[in-house]
Order: sequence, then C-alpha cells, then structure tokens
Amino acid sequence: MKKILATFLILSTVLSCVFAKEVCKIAYIGNSTMPSANVAIYNGVRDALNELQSRYGKKFELEFVSEFSVENQIKKIGNVYIDGYSGAVVFPISTDTKLTSAVRALAEKSFPVVLVGRDLKESKRLLYVGGDEKKFYETLSEQLKILAGKDTLHLYIYGNSNSFLADSTERANAKEKLFQVAKTNFNEVLLNTISDKKITLELIELYSLFTMANKISIMRRDNYGEIFMSPELLADMTPINRDTDRRFAICVGGAPYLSEYLQSGQLSACVYNDFYGWGYFSARAIAERIVESILPSADIRLIKPLVATPENADSFKSDWKKWTK
Repeated sequence: MKKILATFLILSTVLSCVFAKEVCKIAYIGNSTMPSANVAIYNGVRDALNELQSRYGKKFELEFVSEFSVENQIKKIGNVYIDGYSGAVVFPISTDTKLTSAVRALAEKSFPVVLVGRDLKESKRLLYVGGDEKKFYETLSEQLKILAGKDTLHLYIYGNSNSFLADSTERANAKEKLFQVAKTNFNEVLLNTISDKKITLELIELYSLFTMANKISIMRRDNYGEIFMSPELLADMTPINRDTDRRFAICVGGAPYLSEYLQSGQLSACVYNDFYGWGYFSARAIAERIVESILPSADIRLIKPLVATPENADSFKSDWKKWTK
C-alpha cells in the first residue's frame, strides 16, 4: 500500500507539470566545498530553465541549497521528494555509499536526478554531467608544450596541503600523495612532456605564504615553470612577484579572482572546467524528462575544458561575472 501511495504521489507531481499550469519545482543541491564552481553550476541550471519556460509554456521554480556535509546532502535529497519537487540536480560532496543509496532511492521512484561534478555510478541517476578529464589533461599538456617550447625547465608543482591532510593526518606521506595524484590525473601526459626535466613537488596553503618563507631559494631558481594544482592557492589575491627566470605559471582549475592574474600576465594560462555548462545541460535533461518523458541518449555527458590566457582574460572575466551573478 505504501509503495502504491508513493508512486501515486510522484506521478501526481510530474503530471501536474505536464498537464497543468502549476509550477515545476527543481532543486539544485550543491557542494559548498567548491563555492565558485557551485554558484556557476546553479546559474547554468537557472538560465536553462528560464529559456525552457517559453518552450514548454511551463513555469520552473528553482531552489538553491548548498551543503557542507554528506549527512546534510542526504537529508535534502530525501526531502525534495517528500516536498513535491519534480527533479533535482546534485553536486555530490563525495562518493559516499550513503549518498549513492539516497539517489538510487529516488531513481527507483521515477524521480529524475542529474549528478554533476562527481558521479555515483551505482545510483541509477538520470544523467551525469562533468568535465572530460582525458581532454582536460591533454589540453593542459598542450599549453605546457607551447609555453615551455624545447627548453629544459625545472618544473615546480604546488598542491593544496589542506586537501591532502583532510584525507590523511600523516603529513610525511602527503607529498607522495601529491605525486601520485599528479601522475594519475595527468594520465602521465604531463610527466612524459617533461620527462627530461626536473620536477619539484610542494604542498602549500597559499602561494604568498610559501614565497615569503622561501625567498632565498626562489631567487636561486633558474629557467623554471610553475603549476598550481588548485586556484585556492592564489585565493588571497597577493600578486605573483615578477621573475625573469620564470618562464610560465599555469593554474589547474578556474575561479573568478584569477582574472586579475591573467590580465596582468602573472598567470600564463588557466585550464578549467565549464561549470556553467554542467548546470545548463543538466537542467535541459531534467526538463525534457519531466515534461516530454524523454530520456538522455546516453547517461554520461562529458564537456570539454576551457582555456584562459592573458589574450582572452577579458572574456574569462566576463564569463565568470555571468556565471556567479
């Protein structure tokens, strides 16, 4: 009896969107550990739904919820079904099995959930939208080849110490973790690109603090390049000191404040995911499922990365202004 009642409730919600003029409520359940990306994804969802209102003659109402913990995300995922929502876009905080179970429970009730940024493959989600990781690191490698040329460089790779220590309290092992992450995520493309060059790995909190503590050793560097594995390492907006021996500085990932570094030439390039696009295509899949009962042609959609340089820094800045307004 309970199953019959639950099925009736979800069908009633969906049919009210299809046949009546009632509002179709969609929830975006975000990930507060990545604030800029989180807002950009939400705005992509919002803009897509606004466009689709005229196409379908329906009104879509979007709720923004951003959570810091797995427990809160699980609670909210359960509540959207009970509260009469028609679908949800979720940016999972982790691959926790409890999150997977929460999404699967909704899918089994024919409640559409699109995941972004992190896939829960056993969750039976409607669609996963995220970055094309292979293309991402191929693009990064291309930028390195352009910037380094045929010169022999010493490459410094900086990782965010906080992200590693969140998984392990053994700082002694953290640098080895950084190497493994770099090697795995770069698909060895990066390491092959610089196979005849020296590599130094550093775990830091902020680049500005690192440079203050290592002024002398940095002054002694000769013919080198730098890679920031996270935009958070530059989050305090402290300028990168000019150095004629530094050939380039690249950031892996995107954030609004990086536009200042690009416009001034402090960063040579930034390779980042199209977070707005993730949200946009997620919303279209949700709307098509609710209103037209159309399923995605594939259950995974990978979106190619974007590249920002000093030459297109103004476009980078305007994009982020649109993404986070």
